[in-house]
Amino acid sequence: MSEQEQKVKNPEVENQEVENQEEVVVEEVQQAEHSQEFDPLEEAIARVQELEEQLKTQIEEAANKEQDILLRSRAEIENLRRRTEQDVEKAHKFALEKFSKDILNTIDNLERALATPANKEDESVKALFDGVELTLKELVSTVGRFGVEAVGVVGEAFNPDFTSSHFNATC
Repeated sequence: MSEQEQKVKNPEVENQEVENQEEVVVEEVQQAEHSQEFDPLEEAIARVQELEEQLKTQIEEAANKEQDILLRSRAEIENLRRRTEQDVEKAHKFALEKFSKDILNTIDNLERALATPANKEDESVKALFDGVELTLKELVSTVGRFGVEAVGVVGEAFNPDFTSSHFNATC
């Protein structure tokens, strides 16, 4: 029997084959429609996820940048505080140094006054000498509490370089 004869004899088989083919085509069309429907949705979801990742990266970068700015600001404030303290300390040191140099002239004058040949037998002159001597001792004691001390030996030649450097080292 030929194929055509079988087909004619079996119209039911032929109908079934056509129905099967129709079902396959319908399924393919449905899948194509279904995939077309979900492709834009899947693309949108993928795009949202991509944008979320970009946003997270930008947020992390901004947070790192702000953290860096904060740390730099704190360091700058600390440096400013330290420089200010140093400036105040230098100002105090300079003021003390200037005051000490000026007061040393007064001490020298009091020592010269005590070294003058005068009649120490006279009670009024003796009282004056005693007062100057007590004033000198008190003044030397006071400047000694601030680190100013006499250097050198009486009768030794004056060396201005040594005196100046020693004065700067102690102040």
